[in-house]
Amino acid sequence: MISQPTSPKRPSLKSLRSVHLALLGSAALLVLSGPARGETAVVQNSAVYRRIKSHVDQIRLIDTHEHLGSEDSYLKRPTDFLVRMLHYVESDLISAGMPPASGGKPLRVQDLEVPLAERWALFRTSWQEARLTGYGRALARSTRDLYGVDLDALTPDTPRQLNERIAAENRPGLYRRVLKEKARIDLSIVDIGNTRVDSEFFVPVIRFDSFVSVHNKKDLENLGTQNGIAVNGLGDFVRALEGAFEKAAREGAVGVKSGLAYSRRIYYPRPSDAEAEAAFSKVNGGGAVSAEEVLPLQNYMMHQVCRLAAKHQLPFQIHTGLQTGSGNLITNSKPTDLVNLIQEYRDVKFVIFHGSYPYGPELGTMAKNFPNVFIDLCWMHIISPKVSREFLSEWIETVPANKITGFGGDYLHVEGAYAHAEMAREVVATVLAEKVLQGYLTEKDAGELAVKFLRDNALALYKLKLPSASR
Repeated sequence: MISQPTSPKRPSLKSLRSVHLALLGSAALLVLSGPARGETAVVQNSAVYRRIKSHVDQIRLIDTHEHLGSEDSYLKRPTDFLVRMLHYVESDLISAGMPPASGGKPLRVQDLEVPLAERWALFRTSWQEARLTGYGRALARSTRDLYGVDLDALTPDTPRQLNERIAAENRPGLYRRVLKEKARIDLSIVDIGNTRVDSEFFVPVIRFDSFVSVHNKKDLENLGTQNGIAVNGLGDFVRALEGAFEKAAREGAVGVKSGLAYSRRIYYPRPSDAEAEAAFSKVNGGGAVSAEEVLPLQNYMMHQVCRLAAKHQLPFQIHTGLQTGSGNLITNSKPTDLVNLIQEYRDVKFVIFHGSYPYGPELGTMAKNFPNVFIDLCWMHIISPKVSREFLSEWIETVPANKITGFGGDYLHVEGAYAHAEMAREVVATVLAEKVLQGYLTEKDAGELAVKFLRDNALALYKLKLPSASR
């Protein structure tokens, strides 16, 4: 609960509104009239916001989605800013006109064989166009707060200065300094392809997408070998998946993740056993198999993944909405395409990622209607802080409060996780303050929701046990 100002008598909501109107004039009328017409600057200048933001800043976060490996591996990365810290913003830089990678080479701005001055000249041109996107604001915040370098005021000395400061901080203890101390994150759920994580900072989720996206005989053989099973029939292939699930659960996976929206439409109608067997036989025959011919097998295996998620009681995180990079098909990732899985596997908690941007209202409808659908705002705050505020404001009014997890950094570099955490706190505090100013929430309500969205809901959903130092 957020502490209230000391006074002999707490003012009524009516008198508080009068004070706000007197202080803020006609601008406050916009706040009180509803979120569609609210002014963020007005909200953030209010005493209500300052109290709520102070409360939000004290919450130790549970981060529901990162791609961070071990600190040891991170410290071995080049300390060149352009190599280390362009995750996500590189998409906007390319969209703004920076040449994409080609011929198997890295982006030219990230090619260490190219002189630093030339690489920064390329970066600077596109950065001027992309710096005001959500990705750009996160990058600028990370360099400013962590390294004292302002990317909004580039100078000839910026490349050397920034690289030197990154190198100086690139030493053991970096994760603790950035994640635990600066970002105030107690625990992060990571998606790195295995369960070998540092339990001080992370717990893992595991993908089984390779079983679903299988396309040829070699895929079958590799997956069988990895799981100690000779795959001669569809039953063998399912047993290989079952073994992979059991291993992941035994090694501490707290959930399942799927990112197949990058490669196909996320609609998985249930095929008959005969259709799945026929598709398996074609694939196992070793000849060329079309995407249409293999689809019944792929859809069948997704149903097996859902069945096993229910058996092991593991929440199922599914990528929906915007895909990172260039040239992806947003129509592949509509959350409503998942409804048949959601209806059939009622014991599976489906955690729908990224606020389904730009399909947020559809996701809100799904979370309202289905007890086993949960909303995760990971990645959302750096895609668009404004849309994140709008979606969260709507979901507070439409979705039970225990079904929203409010932050996941979704970064490959630890500096980005910090910046995203700060942006998420601002979004959540702004939305809650606006709701209080409207009279929709009390400050007590707002304080309780903040803790749910940024911490408690994730702890409950994934049945997390915090490291002893974080309890």
